[in-house]
Amino acid sequence: MSTLITDSNTITHFTAVFGSTDLAIDLGPRLSCIEVEALADLLRALGEPAIADTWIQEHARDDEVGDAHYLGDPLEYLVPVDPMEDLQCDNCQ
Repeated sequence: MSTLITDSNTITHFTAVFGSTDLAIDLGPRLSCIEVEALADLLRALGEPAIADTWIQEHARDDEVGDAHYLGDPLEYLVPVDPMEDLQCDNCQ
């Protein structure tokens, strides 16, 4: 299959429409990994790597364990511990 895009207005329109962060937020999670990769590859080929990354990022929010873009469980915030408290020494403070 050969594709040759000769109309730059079509490219500009496509990247403007699919460059919307709101669209990526709404549709990204609904696409399969293969679909979002194809879209991201096309956007990168058209010179829009940041938009492509946005689509992958928004898609990944709903990926589950075993999915290609699964981000893992978010780490809980760890509260720093003062090691001197463990010594329970009045002179250490």
